[in-house]
Amino acid sequence: MNGDGVVNSADRTIIGSPHPDLIAGLNASLTYKNFDFTMFWYSTIGNDLFNNTKFFTDFPLFGGNRSTRMRDQSWRIGADNSNAILPILDSGDNWGGSVASSYYVEDGSFLKLKNLVLGYTLPKSLLERATISNLRLYIQAENLLTFTKYSGLDPEITNRETGAGSGADLTGGVDGGTWPTTMRFLFGVNFEF
Repeated sequence: MNGDGVVNSADRTIIGSPHPDLIAGLNASLTYKNFDFTMFWYSTIGNDLFNNTKFFTDFPLFGGNRSTRMRDQSWRIGADNSNAILPILDSGDNWGGSVASSYYVEDGSFLKLKNLVLGYTLPKSLLERATISNLRLYIQAENLLTFTKYSGLDPEITNRETGAGSGADLTGGVDGGTWPTTMRFLFGVNFEF
């Protein structure tokens, strides 16, 4: 990086930012006769993520098994593999053979369909004999679709720990394998007396 021909700590630089250039959301609703439909889309654009899960898959601690991708696509001394895309693999290094590099920084931009609701309100004529004045049935889906180039489980990562002194403010943009947001389907009833 600094041009002296030696790779050392003087070559360190910032290689990504977890902060999006743009955060956007879109709500849309449609009503037709007794049916109602709503959806919410959410997006971040321009943020970077460090895929720590992929890092530990490629460089497991204490000389553990390596991925076949690491074996086949890593740079090797003396080998004719100029098309290698992974850092060098050192099987004699029990601490994983590598340090964090720009290879594990990925575009964290995404577009998600966060919420989708389809409802039906029963006609008043069906409710005349009941003590209910309004009855609506609905089905709701959450986290239904995700569009992203990120190779991890979910680009919408959350920190494992929160609160003062937890270090959570230092791990923004690092995907350490936290549980992805779950897809949920709900059925509901709204009624008025």
